[in-house]
Amino acid sequence: MDQQIAEMNMVFADIKLFLPQLIEACTQISDDILDPLTSSGWEHFGEVIEGINDLYKTLVNVNDYMNGLGFKVAVQPSIELTCKELKETFQAMNACMDKEDYIGASDYMIFELVPLFEQLAVELGWDRQALDQRFLNNVEYLKLNKPMLYQQISLVERNRHSHQIVYSKNGDANLYIDLNEQEQIYLYSRYNPAQEVERWCSKQSVGAEGRTTSLFFYGFGFGYHIERYAALYPEQRIYIYEPDVQILLAAMEVVDLKRVFEQCKVVDFVVGVSKGRIEKMFYSFARYAKGAPQFYSLTVYDSIGKENKEEFFKDAAKAIATYNSSLANTEKFSMEWVRNSLYNLNTTLTKPSLAGLCNKFSGMTAIIIGAGPSLEADIGTLKKLENHSFLIAAGSAIQSLLHYGIKPHLIVSIDGGEPNYNVFKNIDIGEIPLLYAPMIQYQIIDENHGNLLHSFLDNDCTMDYVMGLSKEEPRFSSTLSVTGTAVQAAIYMGCNTIVFTGQDLSFPNNSVYALGAQHISEAILNATIDSANLVVENVKGGINRSNYQMEQTLADIEGLIKDKADIRFINSSSKGAKIRHTVFQPLEEVLGFLLNTEVSPTFFIEELEQLQGYGEMRVSLIKSRMLQLSNEIISIDERLNIIDKQFNDLKIVCKNNSNKGLKMFQSIDANWKLTVQSDSFKSLYVKVCRNELLEFERDLPEFAGESNLIKKAELAIQIMQPIVRTMIGKTPELKNIMKVAFSRLFQEK
Repeated sequence: MDQQIAEMNMVFADIKLFLPQLIEACTQISDDILDPLTSSGWEHFGEVIEGINDLYKTLVNVNDYMNGLGFKVAVQPSIELTCKELKETFQAMNACMDKEDYIGASDYMIFELVPLFEQLAVELGWDRQALDQRFLNNVEYLKLNKPMLYQQISLVERNRHSHQIVYSKNGDANLYIDLNEQEQIYLYSRYNPAQEVERWCSKQSVGAEGRTTSLFFYGFGFGYHIERYAALYPEQRIYIYEPDVQILLAAMEVVDLKRVFEQCKVVDFVVGVSKGRIEKMFYSFARYAKGAPQFYSLTVYDSIGKENKEEFFKDAAKAIATYNSSLANTEKFSMEWVRNSLYNLNTTLTKPSLAGLCNKFSGMTAIIIGAGPSLEADIGTLKKLENHSFLIAAGSAIQSLLHYGIKPHLIVSIDGGEPNYNVFKNIDIGEIPLLYAPMIQYQIIDENHGNLLHSFLDNDCTMDYVMGLSKEEPRFSSTLSVTGTAVQAAIYMGCNTIVFTGQDLSFPNNSVYALGAQHISEAILNATIDSANLVVENVKGGINRSNYQMEQTLADIEGLIKDKADIRFINSSSKGAKIRHTVFQPLEEVLGFLLNTEVSPTFFIEELEQLQGYGEMRVSLIKSRMLQLSNEIISIDERLNIIDKQFNDLKIVCKNNSNKGLKMFQSIDANWKLTVQSDSFKSLYVKVCRNELLEFERDLPEFAGESNLIKKAELAIQIMQPIVRTMIGKTPELKNIMKVAFSRLFQEK
């Protein structure tokens, strides 16, 4: 196939070389025939006619050749139309010559044939050698400057059959995409892409200035719309996702990527279906964008893959919503999380880690039980499953299970707030094992000294440092509900089938919890239902009421299980929401295929009793780190107050004495570097000042890039002083937390 394309390109190259000569000859002879021709004139006219005839024959042969190929050639309709028009015009011109109507013949020559040849030259496009060289230049640029993007395209072979470069009537490069045998599309207008892009920009950019700092483009195409938009709004940061690698490879033949990256503020560019890269781009976009996020795309991408595009935008919206939810939770709970992690340290050091149970229960079926209303309907079957599967209570579900007399093999709980304490304070879990994350409300651990074990969350930088965690120790992804942690724990322990029950993720029959739940007041439950203004499809094909929080939690769980192809996920919540990437199966059927599997009621406790806690040497190192943190907080407090005082005088000093101003900046920079390089900053302040630090990092490039000393001082006060004062304001509470944590750490157990 590539050989056939190469042969056609050689013929087209010859035609393109010939056309300018033919156009020039036609232009000249059209003037000459208006006067009586000399013998040499007639000879010249004959040569032109012969040239036109040769071109016609070549085009006919090429058209016949393309008809015989096993694939469609994008330029063929133009060749076919040119043959038809050339034949008709040539015959009409000859008829004029036969009638000695030289004016008519001249008109056909200059007003019909020459434009036809010029348009053919345009549609045959650029020289193949020039395209190949542009591609190589772009490859080299990406390799040196955008290595991750280079890595994504380097192993993909260019498909010149499905994605063919063509040229619009105005000469702009375009792309013909063969989606299937019945459907072919063009990336841009076949007549004037520049006009199309101008019209698109005028619609998209109304009111864009000042509305946001970052834009997301779904689809790079040939970059025309992105370059034009960036020219209109040069200060806006641009994120680009091109779903089709072949489109980018084709663009690399006609677009100067170096120019695009240098003229547009492209922050990130991802191509293809790399889930990890896409998620990182979403995070970066959410983190650095100011104002409402803006997403743009060309309509043609609906034809290329509308479902993929819609899913991408949904994933982006979910990622941004999750990020914003994380910011809100951090604002509300971050200090409490640090307090819990450090107050729980005395217990964490004496209890085993989940690491000792890695793949211990390989092949088992775990039933992860939620507290949703459908639990009531399945409770009878769940009792029968106690001896046939691994029952895991997710958080508050333990209340309903104990209400119905069911003791699960394990409880998983991670929430650090007061509502979670309310779950446990009025129940007796006895010897039921509890897997906790250190950020759990510390009173829960204080009041339950039984079969405890712990794992860590990937967003707990405090424990990451204090414990000196290794790569082998389990860190689970932070999710919007404890169910996500329970899923990860079950997989870590080796379970290859996971069943959800009581995981309604919505409000079936206008209910929030199953019977037995006592941690939320009736007023709050009623308010929750009253505000449930969304709906979601349930497992029976009907509709359940939902709200924003439930919608995000459902999406979060779906995202967690999406790529775990080696795990079988079953949704047995009889009234709950439909969960993507699961199959619905009534719990009775689950019982049916597990009847021959026997599970001891004490199997988990027996394994837990074999686990060891941390050794003396590691405990000693952990206590040393705690002491170091306490000392560093005192030093950080002193440095921050020095910086804050310098800010108060900075602007005046910079105005009056630039040398003193520079020295003051150097002093601030030195103290700030010592602060951010400290372990206390990385493990404590990063946690409790996360939102303010994110704002600071977002605005830092503006401050760093300012060269005018007075303006730089103004920006320092505007951008840096708020985070300094926030850290100063939170230091007293951190000092107190460390003091209490120390007393707990050394108290008698």
